[in-house]
Amino acid sequence: MLSLSVQFIKIFWLSFFFFFLCFQTLQLEYDRLQDDVETQKSEVKELRKALELSVNESAALKVQLLECQEEKECKVKELEVFVKDKQRLEFANKELSSHIHSLKKDKETENITRKEKEKEVVRLEEELQAAEKKLNEEIDHHKNTQELLEALRQECKKHSVLSLEMEDYEV
Repeated sequence: MLSLSVQFIKIFWLSFFFFFLCFQTLQLEYDRLQDDVETQKSEVKELRKALELSVNESAALKVQLLECQEEKECKVKELEVFVKDKQRLEFANKELSSHIHSLKKDKETENITRKEKEKEVVRLEEELQAAEKKLNEEIDHHKNTQELLEALRQECKKHSVLSLEMEDYEV
């Protein structure tokens, strides 16, 4: 039974708290709406003043409209001049684009020629290296042949000296 009263008290306080929160929320909403009404009243007053100013400005704007129409006619004439200038510049641009395209093609051709020449240089360098290698081999072969000839000449000298010694010995 005691627990039922505790629960009842809890429910009562929760309900009271909820009611209090709802009341506060309604009060805040009411205050906000009152502020909105005051703001709207101020806006209506300002809009009325603005309307009066707009009516007065309308007359001034009609005068400006006539002035603007005259200015427009001048601007149309200027525009015609600008259109002619634009056409002239577009034609010049096309000519320059054509020239640029031609220069790019020339550059591509030069690049191709340069690459072919680079390949030719590489090929000639390889041929030069092969020729140098062959020359070095020939030089080595020549040195070997000279050494062989020198050895044979030395052999011939020895043989000559021996022949002479044998002749002296026989005589």
